[in-house]
Amino acid sequence: MFFYKAWTVTPIVTFHSVYPVGKSDLKFLRNRCCANFFAVGSQTPVRQFNGHQSCYQKRPGDRLRAVETRFPNIFNPASPQVNPAIKKTTKLGERFPFQLRGEVFNVTNRSILPPETNFDKDRFRRLPVEQKNFPRLAQVAAKFIF
Repeated sequence: MFFYKAWTVTPIVTFHSVYPVGKSDLKFLRNRCCANFFAVGSQTPVRQFNGHQSCYQKRPGDRLRAVETRFPNIFNPASPQVNPAIKKTTKLGERFPFQLRGEVFNVTNRSILPPETNFDKDRFRRLPVEQKNFPRLAQVAAKFIF
């Protein structure tokens, strides 16, 4: 927190490491088009991992899960988030405080786009069109204390 002539500024910066992408419970079929299990030479927005539909088969519903829940080498993207806030408290009269506050979330407007891992969706193995975190958002609030 920083103070400047009754103004309080609170910057919040969030850093987090990348985390593995969730894996669908699918049976991997080893055939010519899918020789490399989930490996991709270079990731693109259309192809984040080896996800051609002919490479996989849905597991019957009465079987236990046989694959791990996360990819060991494919990670969701991460981006630092900056959320500053500014606040000023003044008095109306002698005994009634009045507070004015402004906040901005994701001020740098960085988007996080994890790949789609649901086999039933059309965008399987691709990056989503919309971001998965909040876009830049600002709010102003006033509080009268009596």
